[in-house]
Amino acid sequence: MAESPLVRSCILTISSTDLVKYDRSDLELQHVAVEYYGQAVSGLREAIQEESNSTIVFNMPLSDYNPLAVLLLCLHETQNFTASERILPHLNAAICLLQNRLYCQGLNSTLRGFLFELFCYFFALATYSLGSRLALYQACRIFNSPSITQYLQNGHVMGTSQHLFLTIFRISILVEDMTLGSEDVAAKARSELMALEEQLDATLTQSYHINEDMDIGCLNDAVTSEMYRLACLIYLKKVLCPPTPDEDPTIQSLVNAFVYQLGHLPSGSPSDTILSWPLVVTGLCATMSTHQRIIIAKLNQIFEVWQSDIFSRGAEFLREKWQRDRDARAIISSESHQASGMIWTQLPVILA
Repeated sequence: MAESPLVRSCILTISSTDLVKYDRSDLELQHVAVEYYGQAVSGLREAIQEESNSTIVFNMPLSDYNPLAVLLLCLHETQNFTASERILPHLNAAICLLQNRLYCQGLNSTLRGFLFELFCYFFALATYSLGSRLALYQACRIFNSPSITQYLQNGHVMGTSQHLFLTIFRISILVEDMTLGSEDVAAKARSELMALEEQLDATLTQSYHINEDMDIGCLNDAVTSEMYRLACLIYLKKVLCPPTPDEDPTIQSLVNAFVYQLGHLPSGSPSDTILSWPLVVTGLCATMSTHQRIIIAKLNQIFEVWQSDIFSRGAEFLREKWQRDRDARAIISSESHQASGMIWTQLPVILA
């Protein structure tokens, strides 16, 4: 912190805003939090402008304070969620900064890896809410870089689910092409999505071999990976065939498997903060009241600990969807199925 006033401002922004959650009547603390945020954003603009005007020498060490600062602001926007759009400029700024660091050394290799992993996590999931408003194809340069696998190998954020986050991003790009591209582009994207579906369908993670002797860390990683895999499959099956009803036996078997895995997630799991996406995606297809209650309970439990509205709004979004489905069934209407296609291609809640 002492070496970078910008990083210090971002950390103070996160800390002060978190404190506001526990005493919302403290107007002075609210003012301080807003002031720190303003300082952080202003300082970041200046730092990005200065870096863009400087000459970057290939393969020469480059400080990572600027991308660290912008990703801390991404963390701030998710932990203190108000609107999906607030994270948008930070993510696009992160693309510019990290592209410059793909082929040059970092002063701290561990920090460099953490930054790329944090970016891939945020960006992959944010595409499901923000779509084309993000610089998707510039981000592809990062996600498709040969060095990205090496950067993600430590699993500081994603555990052992790194490959699934790369797949999640790839799916979002292909869905964009399938829905908005030309006939040829859409056909190619659909073919690739079907191949990914087959690949995920054939992949069984270690969570199917759960036993009481497993190390807690290994158990957590295995269960989290399996939950993401199942959610990916549910998402793919719905976007590839929107008319498929939620009650479809294949869909429900995936939902049931997901809930089973959720039941084996260790209490107070470090993965809790990255479970919004699989919980909401799976919840969209949950038709049994038991499954719905379990998913909502988990979202509420995470919210109680982390006080991030991403989880409370995710729960609210699911309740509204389930109520619409019940109303539609009551009047024997197909409206909910017609609307569901829009839900799957543009999720309204940021899932990070």
